[in-house]
Amino acid sequence: MPGIAELQTIEAEFLAKHQEYRSILSALPLAPADSLDTDLSACIVAEGTFIRYFTLWENSVEKAFIHFCQGTTTLNGKQPVCRLANCSADVVRKILTAERKFLDWSDQRYIRDRATLYFDNNGMPFYNPIIGKAHVLADAQKIRNVIAHDSLESWNSYRAVQRNNFQTERTFAMSPGQMLRSRGSGKRKNWGEYYLDEISQIFAAILRP
Repeated sequence: MPGIAELQTIEAEFLAKHQEYRSILSALPLAPADSLDTDLSACIVAEGTFIRYFTLWENSVEKAFIHFCQGTTTLNGKQPVCRLANCSADVVRKILTAERKFLDWSDQRYIRDRATLYFDNNGMPFYNPIIGKAHVLADAQKIRNVIAHDSLESWNSYRAVQRNNFQTERTFAMSPGQMLRSRGSGKRKNWGEYYLDEISQIFAAILRP
C-alpha cells in the first residue's frame, strides 16, 4: 500500500506545474474583452498553456483516484472508504478501464459518477469538491474542446462560456486564446489565471477534504 509520501509527491508535482503554467499566462499581454485581438502569438501560447494545464488536471486526478483506491488516507488524515479491497495500482487501473484503452477524466460528471461508484460516503473525497465547482470544470472542458477540436459543436459550447463570463456573447469571433488573456468586468485576474486557480483549489480540496 502506498504511503502519504506518494500523495505528497502527487500534490508537489501538480503545484509546481500549476505555478509554471500560471506564470506563463500572467506574463502574456492583456487582451481586450470587447474588440477583436490580433496578437496571434499570444493567443497560441495561451491556448497551448491551457491545454497543458487541463491535461495536468486530468493526470493528477487520475493519480489521486488510483492512490485512494488502494486504501490510503488524505493529506489531512481522513480515510476514504473504497469498495475495492487489497488491490495494487495495476489492478485498480485494470478494473477502472474495464479493457478500454483509457479513462476519460475530462468530464467532471464522469469523475463524480466514478467516485460514487467506487467510494462510500457519497464519493468522498472527490464528489463534494467537484460538484461545488462543477460549472468551472464544465467551462474549462468546453475551452479545452474548442482549442483541441475547433468544430462547430465545440464552438457552440464555447460561446456559452463567453456568455457565462461576460453576461453576453461577443459580437466577433473571440478565440479561446483571447478570452484567456482578457478580464471580466472588475476582475484583477485574466480568465486564464482564474481557471487555473479555481482548478488548483478543487484539487487541493480533494487531497484535503
